[in-house]
Amino acid sequence: YSFKISKKKKIGLGKLKHKTQIIMKKITLFFLTFSLIVISSCEKENDSNKPEIETSIDYSEYGKLHNEALGLIFQDLKSEIKINKKMSKGDYFELIASSTNNFVETKYNDKRSIDISKNVISIMKSNFINSKKTSTEDFSLTPYQEKNFQKMNTILEEDGDLKFHQDRLTELKLQIESDNIDSDEKAPILIGISVAQYSLDYWNENIENWIALSDNKYSWSDLGSDLLDMAKYDAGGAVVGAVAGAGVLSAPGAVAGGAYASA
Repeated sequence: YSFKISKKKKIGLGKLKHKTQIIMKKITLFFLTFSLIVISSCEKENDSNKPEIETSIDYSEYGKLHNEALGLIFQDLKSEIKINKKMSKGDYFELIASSTNNFVETKYNDKRSIDISKNVISIMKSNFINSKKTSTEDFSLTPYQEKNFQKMNTILEEDGDLKFHQDRLTELKLQIESDNIDSDEKAPILIGISVAQYSLDYWNENIENWIALSDNKYSWSDLGSDLLDMAKYDAGGAVVGAVAGAGVLSAPGAVAGGAYASA
């Protein structure tokens, strides 16, 4: 009898030990799982505190597209003037608008981009026909954008040769790129600077071709003899278009605004 009881006790202790091991394994697994969750949560929190790395944007593309658009507009004007030498001011504005929109459609085939382009050009065309300048007042700039827009214009009002202004614009571009500001807010001004730089080169090389469209009824002096003013108009149009197009998604508005203002 005592043997039997002892055996039962041993069997009971064995079962208890087995159950204890299972419980300990479960507790260990629980704490291991809990620890992993805490660590993962901390890593996510740390990641969220890290500044986002901005996708690099090559803003020079805007300037290149601006000059490319001007080339297309020039060819369209040249072809139309050969056919119709009695074009009115309204005819010119209409043709430039149509040509600019066509260029945007060849580069951006989505409806939103084309609508943005048409909207910007429609506002500019209406202003030009009514002898009203399109300005940044037609669209809202943030204080940061307004400050740097004025800096860009100030550079384009300084005395100096082409290289001087290109270098000064590059300095401003690098300063803006280094600012700890959201990329959407910086984009319109960086686009404007790009267009200003490419505009200076374009008009320096092509102004005589445009004057020739009018059978040389006009001269460079009639236009103010000032490449800097031309660049200011072009950059201003690009900034207006960029703001209308909303930040880094503003390419069609910027290209349309800059090219239309140029032509």
